[in-house]
Amino acid sequence: MNNNIYLYVYASLIILVKLTFLLFIMICYYYKLKNKQDPNNPIYKKNLAINTNIKNQIELSYTFLMSIFLIILFNPMNKHFVIDSNMKMLLFIFGFVTLFTMDWSNFIANE
Repeated sequence: MNNNIYLYVYASLIILVKLTFLLFIMICYYYKLKNKQDPNNPIYKKNLAINTNIKNQIELSYTFLMSIFLIILFNPMNKHFVIDSNMKMLLFIFGFVTLFTMDWSNFIANE
């Protein structure tokens, strides 16, 4: 049971990282719009570059944390761990947050 608490905390940390990633997506979008309105302002370009870099680092962190989580969760050597309803809910939330933060520009044609 004690290991389950650690997994819940770890899963919550991963959700927090993904929501932070979502926040930086919105910040980058804001600076892209501002840069289009005033392309000669170097502050917008600088802020866009900084926030894009942070967003990419957060995405890399999420991928790393989620990979470790899946290795722990679906380890074939662990015969006693059962996914309960709370863990199912966290994985359900992961699915929606991941779908929401996907780069849909790869699937939707730009016009």
